[in-house]
Amino acid sequence: MPEVLNTFSQIFAEPQALAIFLPALLAVFGYIITHIFAVRRQLHDARVEFLNAQIRDLYGPLYAIDASNRAAWISFRAKYRPDISSYFKKENPPSEEETKAFVQWMRSVFHPNNKRMHDVITSNAHLIEGNDFPESFREFLIHVETYQVVIDQWDAGNFSEYTSRNNYPRDTFSSEVEDSFLKLKRRQKRLLRRWR
Repeated sequence: MPEVLNTFSQIFAEPQALAIFLPALLAVFGYIITHIFAVRRQLHDARVEFLNAQIRDLYGPLYAIDASNRAAWISFRAKYRPDISSYFKKENPPSEEETKAFVQWMRSVFHPNNKRMHDVITSNAHLIEGNDFPESFREFLIHVETYQVVIDQWDAGNFSEYTSRNNYPRDTFSSEVEDSFLKLKRRQKRLLRRWR
């Protein structure tokens, strides 16, 4: 090692050698720095693109459709059986008109929206935030799939059932979607601000 240092000290002692060696050393150093920043920028851009895909293809649509569905449910319940906690309460069942309204809203609004969210999740599960598939997503998928059986029975003229075997995981699913969407939007804002 002392021999290498001695050689370098001899090179730098000669002005002509220094004039040749220093620009080459600066060029190599500049290339290394440029490469490091380019790699960091590529990693940043990849993170931003994945984050954008999470928002665009998964959490954004889920958030919008779920918010729309919740607003529709509130509107529906404001008109039909507003003072009854469970729509199909055994002690106080809905009237024929209320049952028909429920079937119409389920066919026209709630189930189509739920199917859209089901398709968004199953098509974009690779974009789910975190390492584990959320339990609320699993419960939601099961709810939609088992409700399809009820809808198919209605289509066949069988109105013996009106509810799914699995309840809609309203509180856990909606909060999971909203929390993840808002967290990703904050992260997106931070990442985009970093490279301005």
